[in-house]
Amino acid sequence: MALGQFYEVSYGMEVPYTVCGGLQDNGSWCGPSHRRTGDITNYMWYTVGGGDGFFTLQDPENPEIVYYESQGGNMGRMNTATGESMSFPKPSWKEEWLRWEDSIIAATEADEPQIQRFREMQAVDSAKADLRWNWNTPLVMSPHDPTVIYAGGNRVVKYMNRGEDFQVISPDLSYADAEKIRISTEETGGITPDLTGAETFATIVALAESPLQEGLLLAGTDDGRSWITRNGGDEWEELTGRFPGVPEGTWVRRMEASPHDVNTFFVAFDGHRTNDFTPYVYMTEDGGQSFISIAGDLPTGKPDFVHVIRQDPVNPHLLFVGTDVGAYVSTDRGGHWQRFMEGLPTVPVHDLKIHPRDHDLIAGTHGRPIWIVDIS
Repeated sequence: MALGQFYEVSYGMEVPYTVCGGLQDNGSWCGPSHRRTGDITNYMWYTVGGGDGFFTLQDPENPEIVYYESQGGNMGRMNTATGESMSFPKPSWKEEWLRWEDSIIAATEADEPQIQRFREMQAVDSAKADLRWNWNTPLVMSPHDPTVIYAGGNRVVKYMNRGEDFQVISPDLSYADAEKIRISTEETGGITPDLTGAETFATIVALAESPLQEGLLLAGTDDGRSWITRNGGDEWEELTGRFPGVPEGTWVRRMEASPHDVNTFFVAFDGHRTNDFTPYVYMTEDGGQSFISIAGDLPTGKPDFVHVIRQDPVNPHLLFVGTDVGAYVSTDRGGHWQRFMEGLPTVPVHDLKIHPRDHDLIAGTHGRPIWIVDIS
């Protein structure tokens, strides 16, 4: 019996294509999706990153380039042909602080008001660069440029040149509740502090870019806020409160931009951390001005909360969701749902991907590794 706890999965564009994914306490691994003859065996898989593995990304034009991530937003790039790797730089409060020190030192005592202004700007700029990263930090490759990677801390960071350079492109998108941040980063655990980074709160946990419009980004947080930018981060519009029936503060689990219509996207929420196991799935067709529930007849009453939603790249009416007990399919844009994947055991489905060329549905499960089924 194959066992493994995948958080997220990705695919390459080779023939046959490679699948990669991050696992609980077992790093990130890659292996073949198919073989012309024979079985896929353990020795065909290889690691690309350590720690708790989460998101992986594969360059569609250079299959030897794989991006990986471990807990707390520790991201890197590996060339699997040569073994060379690099870690992504992160915004640093210290660099911003020291940048202002040069100006302050150069000022004279006669410029005390100016020095005070410098100190105020120094505090603001260094605070902006002091990011919080979720245990499972969202990592997204731009569908318009594979050298551009987006990551979500409490702000969205755009990495250029395959991770060599970066730019912070959003304000803090969380509520930034000071008490919750302090408890999650300094005090959680009671008598013995449990400060592993898994507890860090007020962070971005869902991130996507439209495959139809470059710079149209969607972002959602673990404290219930959701956002859209249509110009690469210059301006952000908040969508929070437009989802009827979703309790305030519910974790934004996934945001999916439609490959068919730029004004259509999907949002899933996960309330199980507050004992709410309801499947929350929403769709907008007007660019986020309004949302309707498409949870339809998804099962309720058990741990039925949703981890992921995907729209088929060929048939816009075909949707898939992964819940904490399995995978479901709808052929009428969420009007009705039915259990999918014959033989798939009752298992949390944390991620789903649809291969654009081979039209395979790839399921990353948290217990029974990766499942692949032809949906063409």
